[in-house]
Amino acid sequence: MNKIFKTLLGLAMFALLPLSSCNPTLTCVVLDSPDDLLTTPITDSFKFPQEDVYASKTFTTVESGGLMLGQATLKSTTDGDTANFEVAGYAETVRLRFLGINTPESTAKVEPWGKKASIFVKNILEVAHTIVLINDAVVFGERDSSGNRHLGYIWYKPTADADFRLLNLEIVEQCYSKNFLFVNSTIAPYREKFEQAEARGIECKYRVHGTADPGYDYSDDVEEPTIRYLRDNYDEFGITEGGSSGKQLIISGLVVGQMGDSMVLRDITDVDDETGQYCSMYAYAGYNTALASVVTVGDVIKIYARATMYNGNIQLSDLKTNTTGKQKIEWLAISPNSPILPLAYPVSEYPDGDPRYDNYPTDISAYDMDASTFNSYEDFAPYSGYVVSARVTIRYVT
Repeated sequence: MNKIFKTLLGLAMFALLPLSSCNPTLTCVVLDSPDDLLTTPITDSFKFPQEDVYASKTFTTVESGGLMLGQATLKSTTDGDTANFEVAGYAETVRLRFLGINTPESTAKVEPWGKKASIFVKNILEVAHTIVLINDAVVFGERDSSGNRHLGYIWYKPTADADFRLLNLEIVEQCYSKNFLFVNSTIAPYREKFEQAEARGIECKYRVHGTADPGYDYSDDVEEPTIRYLRDNYDEFGITEGGSSGKQLIISGLVVGQMGDSMVLRDITDVDDETGQYCSMYAYAGYNTALASVVTVGDVIKIYARATMYNGNIQLSDLKTNTTGKQKIEWLAISPNSPILPLAYPVSEYPDGDPRYDNYPTDISAYDMDASTFNSYEDFAPYSGYVVSARVTIRYVT
């Protein structure tokens, strides 16, 4: 009887071995801080299949079968899933949207873990010894739906003698993004690895899978500085390179310029005593917000935003562009050229225009402007990615 029991027990243990060893990465470790980097056994063990052939390829050339492969040089990072590269022999900048991932927002919008994901990618790519881009154009397409960004995966070598690592996979394994790779490719056969890399995060609820970002302000607290005070005291309010989301702000300002849905806001108070000038700041709205359909030059608005640093310049981002709800835009004054003025103040009821002007101080020179005095401009989007000779002043308005 004992012999039979021991035999059955042995068989049972043997049967359990594959189950207990098939995915050792599911062991949950309690981190000292939610920001601590995780171990990455899936990324560490994954080898670059095209390592021996990439040197003779060019990423921007789509080969037979859909292969896009080649070395690149980093120009800049945008956020956790977009970066800009130079490819030898290709005149334009390759704006690459990373395949298989979708990190939280950190530019036009600011979401928990977005800034941390952006910093993680920046720290890797800026010091990488070698960067190789790859894509299967047949399966994934050459570019995104906008047509402005290439699509691809990034293999990189941290040092000259290191193995290549798949950055997209590493981002998933570090739980800065959920897995968004759901199709198979013979050129980039990564789907199974991405699913394995995500499994631990789901089980342990790391970062985007269920842990609060300690650098993100989840509170309803709002600060209301002038643009000048914000500029001079950025460290008190702004998003930091350490990953802080900064404080939620309400900014009051005169719209003195527009670029798509983005705009330049100027203070309506806090004039400089010596120069008599008001401070201004660029407000980045991103794309497809329809903000330009309701806000126009000459409007005075209050808008929710956060302050961030872009290429060494302080700007506003994470603009709340809703016209209804708790964090809606509020018009302090409406430009005579406003597309919504006839709806808000129909001439039949308000022959003198916007009555809110009556609430202003006697000196309204800071915001009572004739929009017709603004010069026209030429859209420079067609020149994006090219080297051009030009003399411009950007985002500086007095």
